[in-house]
Amino acid sequence: MSATMQKVKTNAEIRRENARLLANEVGQPADLARRLGMSDSQMGQLIGRNPVRNIGPRVARRIEEVCGKPEGWLDVEHFEVEPGSLRDLQLQEARRILEGMSDADLSQALGWLQAHAGPTQAREHAPIRFSGAHVASKHRAVK
Repeated sequence: MSATMQKVKTNAEIRRENARLLANEVGQPADLARRLGMSDSQMGQLIGRNPVRNIGPRVARRIEEVCGKPEGWLDVEHFEVEPGSLRDLQLQEARRILEGMSDADLSQALGWLQAHAGPTQAREHAPIRFSGAHVASKHRAVK
């Protein structure tokens, strides 16, 4: 594996990390164990330093329930945002939303963004105007 490639986390690792986040939210692992009716030892086997058991689907749903999270929350990575990375996450989410839009809705959203970019928004090129199947720009591509 090259230095630039990151290891893909397994579902078990994602659940464990998220359960640890929730244990911190409620205090500590012992507090989460009490909410679930488990012993500290059982919780340690699931999310301790050297866990020996994975969190199965039934326990995962129960953890979500007692912590007020939606079903499936434990199965999805939740990133702790570092200073400076929030913008990257916001842009990533915006792209995900925009990619799911119809062409017409995307054109409308882009028009709104262009209108609200404000005069301080540096622009290398003139805004591209979208209308139906035609795309017009004040600048032509260099051949």
